[in-house]
Amino acid sequence: TVLIVCGTIRYAKQLITRARDAERAGTSMPPMCCISLIAPCVGVRRPKHWRGACSMPSVADMHAQNAGVSTEAKSIADWARQQGAKHIIYAGVSWGGSMSSLASVMEPDAVHGLVSTVGCSTPAAPFLEGMLSIAIDKEAMNHEAQRLMWTMTIEKAFVEMDSAPPRRFARILRAAHDMYIPKSTAKSLSHMLRTSRATVAHAWEERVLSGGHATAILLHTNAHIEAIRDVAVAMHQRESTQDKSS
Repeated sequence: TVLIVCGTIRYAKQLITRARDAERAGTSMPPMCCISLIAPCVGVRRPKHWRGACSMPSVADMHAQNAGVSTEAKSIADWARQQGAKHIIYAGVSWGGSMSSLASVMEPDAVHGLVSTVGCSTPAAPFLEGMLSIAIDKEAMNHEAQRLMWTMTIEKAFVEMDSAPPRRFARILRAAHDMYIPKSTAKSLSHMLRTSRATVAHAWEERVLSGGHATAILLHTNAHIEAIRDVAVAMHQRESTQDKSS
């Protein structure tokens, strides 16, 4: 299994630790290779003349970053399959949850897993409707710029790419009292993936975590890791059942 992490490597490292603990306890966890993406325009990939550590100078730059990380995740999955990987899981938290979901929607026909924690259906929502909206200078950011932010939504990709047969093993985790991401967009992402023709119905699960956005990220790490494990196990069980029937 290849785990492609969109956002942070912290969960990838803890997943490895959890696998070792499970082995010592006499339980099994599917072998897993973790690949963590450094998002475009962040860290060593950030243009040196840009101010700040992670802010985007324009809406166009934000869209380029979103398209870049989801496309790169998909490209890594294609490469991993060429190297013999049978199971791919996209996973991410917050913005990474949205981007991993977008990468999943972009999968045309390959079986894969998805674990999205406190993600939403569009990156625009936190900035224009969530808590971050109070920090946006609405006078400096005109109506046209705000309209352009809404043009990048997972629903639009979903309309074009959703198709049968079922191939997505998904776990969606969202926070009960999320003020950072509007509840409507979190529920929209969950509903879209649950009703998708590409989602394996019996392997779908949504979990509501206590607390808010930061609580989900900082205190519910185990829930995110357990969801990744559950998806990996479900994919391996599916393969084992198919092998027996053939």
